[in-house]
Amino acid sequence: MAENHLAGNIPTWIGEGLSKMKVIILRSNNFNGSIPEEICRLASLQILDLAHNKLSENIPRCINNFSAMTTTSEHSSNGISYSISMGGFYENAALVMKRKIVKYGTILNIVRSMDLSSNNLSGEIPEEVTSLIILQSLNLSHNHFHRIIPENIGAMGSLESLDFSVNQLVGEIPSSTSRLTFLNYLNLSYKNLKGKIPSSTQLQSFDASSFLGNALWGAPLEENCTVVNETSAKEVEWGVCEHGTWICG
Repeated sequence: MAENHLAGNIPTWIGEGLSKMKVIILRSNNFNGSIPEEICRLASLQILDLAHNKLSENIPRCINNFSAMTTTSEHSSNGISYSISMGGFYENAALVMKRKIVKYGTILNIVRSMDLSSNNLSGEIPEEVTSLIILQSLNLSHNHFHRIIPENIGAMGSLESLDFSVNQLVGEIPSSTSRLTFLNYLNLSYKNLKGKIPSSTQLQSFDASSFLGNALWGAPLEENCTVVNETSAKEVEWGVCEHGTWICG
């Protein structure tokens, strides 16, 4: 049902009457209100795409009830039965991953993806999201999330694509991020992050653009900067010059 003019709240019956649903694609509509907690009853859900709507409030903490995203149980071995998508009921889907449209057919049954980007969601990214350990793609970009990135984000060891860009997150990049060895797309740009980028072969392999718009330092950011305030000047070996109080040389 993507790319229509559907509006109003996402109906609660989607979690009450469609208990075996595995794929929900409602992107690019005009849905507003919150993500209903009833959606957490969809234990078999493998793909959730609510991007580009007008959804607000928090991500329900009960998302760790998505068993098909937390364990390789019988939920992941039966394949896709049916899906809500643009063309009716069939066993393929076009998903946006790594900012590209990717069409999945025969391997759709092994794909795990969540895209809640470009909404008005706020609050913190719930720690429960780190329970989705076989999720391959997570996109929460272009929202209003604040506070810190969940400390245990490194538990999501199957992640290949992670996008938290353009939010209001603060603090440091958790050291556990270095355990995300399958990542081949990362975007943490334009937030309020600070500190040293954790060291790992994977994180240092990304382009500097993955970290722009923060007060971060360490490879792959390789600009020498001087931090200036009213009382002292502190030399920083590595830094990124994104704020007027930083003088690069």
